[in-house]
Amino acid sequence: MTLLSVGLCSITASQAGNANYTAATAVTRTFNVNAVPVNADLTISKSQVGGAFIQGQPGLYGLVVSNIGGGPASGPITVTDMLNANLTFVSGSGSGFNCSAVGQLVTCTSPSALAAAGNAFFNLMVNVSATAPASITNIASVACACLESNTSNNTSNMATVSVVANITALVTLDLSGIATSRLGVSSGTVTITNNTGSTFSGPVNLAFNNLTAGVTAISPSGTLGGN
Repeated sequence: MTLLSVGLCSITASQAGNANYTAATAVTRTFNVNAVPVNADLTISKSQVGGAFIQGQPGLYGLVVSNIGGGPASGPITVTDMLNANLTFVSGSGSGFNCSAVGQLVTCTSPSALAAAGNAFFNLMVNVSATAPASITNIASVACACLESNTSNNTSNMATVSVVANITALVTLDLSGIATSRLGVSSGTVTITNNTGSTFSGPVNLAFNNLTAGVTAISPSGTLGGN
């Protein structure tokens, strides 16, 4: 027997008699058939936005909360993210989410429901330590004030971010080789030193800013050698 719809249902059972058995008294049972609940199922993904993070500079993560269940996820919806020790929270917002942090623990909350097959996007900005290693990993988790059909997928992928050295901070400029004169043209050598510990390729752009009034840089030229 298959029940095809919701509502009040009555079933009557009876058996006719035969030469060996007397007829059975008919029995009727009535009951209510309810719909099977269709619940939400939240998932979350996390990835870096843009290129590699840079030591000592801000970095940006993009997070996506999705409801892959058959029913809506009622709010509030909360995302938690325990930041790597080399990251500090700056800000986070988008799709109704507002973020705050206590130490390394970031909490982002949206009061709104998320419909079935719906997605919510928001960004999380962090500061990257000046001594951060070449890669950083961490994960985020999502939860709602609702009944989910599956909670084993409420944690994001292990987001791994590449971190590169801050070339601007690690390249020094030595102007001591520039000769000066009150009139005419002065010339000399500008020394650029790469302190990053690794090779980087050109072109290298050299700009002279905030020159003394009356002083102009004329056709700087030279070669880049070493690291």
